[in-house]
Amino acid sequence: MQDEETRKQRRRRKILYARRLRKRMTKAETILWEALRDRKCAGLKFRRQVAIDWFVVDFLCVERDLVIEIDGGVHMHQQKYDRERTEVLRQRRLTILRFTNAQIIHELPVVLQIIASTCGTPLSRLASGAGGERG
Repeated sequence: MQDEETRKQRRRRKILYARRLRKRMTKAETILWEALRDRKCAGLKFRRQVAIDWFVVDFLCVERDLVIEIDGGVHMHQQKYDRERTEVLRQRRLTILRFTNAQIIHELPVVLQIIASTCGTPLSRLASGAGGERG
């Protein structure tokens, strides 16, 4: 019973941490979120700052098992940590796309095309920002 309470406490702590991250998104995260939210990208539903296992991913599309990570300067110093996270995500059969801050800020249309292509969604849905069922 004690272990169960500890697990619940850890889950709650991760949820609170994810909420904090949502309130303090980086410029690149904010730009990408505006392009993904409300099914604007290829009609896909994304969630932001989602707790998975012992860490938080930047964006998650559950219907396509897709994780999007934005790598800023800090990631140069945590490569081992990032490899461990990637392994956990792959074990969960999630596809991971990684983009740099610069790619999001300066090449957003290309980033969105890569996301749509990875999801097997026609680019016309991307361009129109159509919502609804996935293609």
